[in-house]
Amino acid sequence: MADVHAEWRSRLRRTLAADPTAAAELRALLAELSPEEPRAREVFDVHNTISGTVNGTVVQAGRVDSPRFGYRDTQSPDGH
Repeated sequence: MADVHAEWRSRLRRTLAADPTAAAELRALLAELSPEEPRAREVFDVHNTISGTVNGTVVQAGRVDSPRFGYRDTQSPDGH
């Protein structure tokens, strides 16, 4: 497989050297096919306080998207 990569790398270098406009076309194609940049995560401080007696589930989090306590997904392979 390494020899195939080396061959294609060599071909691309020769092509780009012979036709400089091909570099711009290649960049445009790669930009089109590349996955989007991950969005920046929102960062913030979270201050939670629990006091007294707690007889149940306690979640301390800044963001909980889909809590499923006691829920078992029978459709997913791992059952979670």
